[in-house]
Amino acid sequence: MGLLNLTLAELLAVLLPLSGLLVALYFYQRIRRRQVVSTLRFWPRRALGIHKSRRRKLHQPLSLLLQLLALLFLLLAVADPFLGSRASLLRQHVLILETSAWMNARSGGVTLMERARERALAYLRALPGIDAQRIGLIGHSGGSSLGNLVVRLEPHFAAYVSDHEVDFRTKDFFELNHCEIVPGLFPLHRLINDLSTAQPPVLRVRYSYGRRKWFGLDRRESRRILDFFVANLR
Repeated sequence: MGLLNLTLAELLAVLLPLSGLLVALYFYQRIRRRQVVSTLRFWPRRALGIHKSRRRKLHQPLSLLLQLLALLFLLLAVADPFLGSRASLLRQHVLILETSAWMNARSGGVTLMERARERALAYLRALPGIDAQRIGLIGHSGGSSLGNLVVRLEPHFAAYVSDHEVDFRTKDFFELNHCEIVPGLFPLHRLINDLSTAQPPVLRVRYSYGRRKWFGLDRRESRRILDFFVANLR
């Protein structure tokens, strides 16, 4: 078991001072102040006892315990504990590439998308415990239309899932400046979208896979994709 966001020393460095402050507040007793009144006629007469100093008593211990537990659980939520070894988490990585029209801008003779793709693949291959020959790719919408091209430019993908294709020329009514408008690719769009000639195994799925909730269709679509990756990334 370990902590993802905090070390044990950092957790204790925050928990102990805050816990000490809470305990001190529960031991705190208000000092009696002298109150001046106009008359003592209506006050009952009582013998004035000598106030002896006593040990401070903890007030409302159950409330204190609940607040300490709440503080502990809050800090544990921030620290994000996990079961198992840290090495088992090396497989859990998420990369998100920007697909806006800005990624078509050129810098140094290549587009920003090409540079982002190369950096993403270099990052994956450099991770410890990652087999560079067992990397899969899945795209949705604009990610799929560009992924159809990427799997031809990058031969090291072992499996690919796509749910969309475009001709790189037709403009969408709602997105007139979409990143998928690349006139130079229009003559090649049939070849790009013919995934039967792509090198890695390809699974075509319906657009917006996993979002149809009726009759368990979302679970079946997700299971089909997972089974495809399991079969091709062994």
